[in-house]
Amino acid sequence: MTDKTGYFLSIIIPTYNRNRLIVHTVDSALEFCKMSMCNTEIIVVDDGSTDSTIETLTDRYQNEIDSAIVKIMHNNRNLGVTKARNEGISLATGDWLLFLDSDDLLIPDTSKQLIDILRNYSSYGMILFRCECLETGQLIGPSQVLPYELTLSGFLNRGTPGECLPVLKTSYFSNYLYYPNLNGCEGYTYACMIRDLGSIRIDPLIARRYRTGNNDRLSSSKGITRRACHLATFNRLLMTQFFEKLFISTLLTTVLKMICYWSICQIGRIIKSLTNITQSDGKDMEKECH
Repeated sequence: MTDKTGYFLSIIIPTYNRNRLIVHTVDSALEFCKMSMCNTEIIVVDDGSTDSTIETLTDRYQNEIDSAIVKIMHNNRNLGVTKARNEGISLATGDWLLFLDSDDLLIPDTSKQLIDILRNYSSYGMILFRCECLETGQLIGPSQVLPYELTLSGFLNRGTPGECLPVLKTSYFSNYLYYPNLNGCEGYTYACMIRDLGSIRIDPLIARRYRTGNNDRLSSSKGITRRACHLATFNRLLMTQFFEKLFISTLLTTVLKMICYWSICQIGRIIKSLTNITQSDGKDMEKECH
């Protein structure tokens, strides 16, 4: 049965310079909405794209925009995916928030089952669904038959079973939001939620196709290098805020990660400074030659 008042689910898609991929993502979300028989809105946050992303979206989905099924927010400058997600939340009116990367695809055939799970287990503040690799079709992470609860200790020390699709209850998550200065480190916010609200549900339903081949992903080697300073801060926060819940092995790994990312961060800053100095000297020499 279709909800008659308000939106049940808000699908939030931050994007940056992905004009060729974003349409596939939005198309999958629209099909997901259609098959779910549930009032769902799609919120795309264009995070200051310099390609034709915004034009592509407005041209292709004008009817959906007019009917408010699709909402588009445009940032004048690139703020980063974490801040873009938070901005999407500010527009969301659904009871639940589903966060989707702009190069991934929802699996429409799972929509009714996913909605039923959200309704039947509404006491949870967060439910994670499984993902499969878009390129190979294989499940990401270990196989899973039954759903289970993940405690704070389990989340911090064992983590999630591979890449997962997060769906969060708006009334709970609106009190947390993503840490704005940690680009792509959503795990800190999730840890805070689990600490305060209790265990989350890991459901075996495979609801997303996760693209692994993009070089602009935050999880790529280039993305990790760019985010080294944020990752160092992320690991420091985990260590200081959740020290008592960390196993000794996890604590040691966290410390090593923090040191490693901090070192990469400092090296990057030194290289950037030297580059700026070199460029400045080059400009001065040009002036002297003239």
